[in-house]
Amino acid sequence: MAGNLLISLFLMSATNTAYKTARALDLLQIAIIVVLAIVPLFLSFPYRVNIFLSWEGAYRLSEGQVPYKDFGMPLGFMYWVIPSVFFKLFGAQLITLVKAQVFINILSGLAFMSILKSLTVPAGIRFLAVLLYCISYSFFNFWPWYNHTVIVYELIGIAFLLKYMFVGVTAYRGLLLVVSALFIFFSFFTKQDGGALAFILASVLLLYHCLHHRRWLPLLLFTGSFFIIAFCVIAPFTSFNFGYWFNYGQPPHTARFS
Repeated sequence: MAGNLLISLFLMSATNTAYKTARALDLLQIAIIVVLAIVPLFLSFPYRVNIFLSWEGAYRLSEGQVPYKDFGMPLGFMYWVIPSVFFKLFGAQLITLVKAQVFINILSGLAFMSILKSLTVPAGIRFLAVLLYCISYSFFNFWPWYNHTVIVYELIGIAFLLKYMFVGVTAYRGLLLVVSALFIFFSFFTKQDGGALAFILASVLLLYHCLHHRRWLPLLLFTGSFFIIAFCVIAPFTSFNFGYWFNYGQPPHTARFS
């Protein structure tokens, strides 16, 4: 009896220590994500080629101009939403674009960390993976750019999707799918090809999950949410020159539809 009690106490102590270690590593990961994200605010970086694209769309949105009506663009306007909000908050300056990217990089790091946690990657490996992600990928994106933003929205969408797939039964579990669909649509409405691949990836992951559990409602909820959100966002712009986003009818892209 005494031996069993000692073993139980030892196991409880080891479990508690492991939990505290994992918790400390999680906090350290968050600190790394935030610190490396804000470094560009204190350094001088070269002007990025074609950064006017980030500036122009963000500035027009911050001034209240309506996409596709007041100006045309070959991208979805979700690319400019975060920078335009930062223009409103901090003024239209080049450094404001860097501040917006700091926020985007923090979101991307937290999304990546959440994905690893949902997949139950061991705490030590998770820490190293987040550190590598920050120093080799997000740190070098100090200007907003659509090829990066589209992936960030995708990572957030996948993070919510995996949270749904691996979280226990809760009252808000279905909401995770709706939020996942929202960010996957944000990805698509930033850049069509990357966003389409994000939707395909999320759908395949959820399809496998539904096949495994023999439940199809989650897949219907996700895809239904995606298309309902898409309709609600896109419908108001169809009376304008919305086809411009897909380069519809503009040379040299006319041959696609010829």
